[in-house]
Amino acid sequence: MDAFAAGLLVAARMHEDRFIEQLQEERYRSYESGIGRTIEDGTATLASLEEYSIDRPQSELIAATKSDHLESVKATINNYLVEALAEV
Repeated sequence: MDAFAAGLLVAARMHEDRFIEQLQEERYRSYESGIGRTIEDGTATLASLEEYSIDRPQSELIAATKSDHLESVKATINNYLVEALAEV
């Protein structure tokens, strides 16, 4: 099997599992309420954003960036590759 066929198998499985859609939903979930909602609907001001970030501990702001998230996504894509190629 060539690389294009393998890629198609992986893409089809990811599509069936709604993997990309779930990533997108998770990424933008914070815009459904709280400060994210005010940003989304255009009512947030620089002053309100400043107040929000000043009132939060730095550790909370860093945790909100989910810096380990990329590693999790890469591992999941790798699992899709291994599973798709194992079935061939």
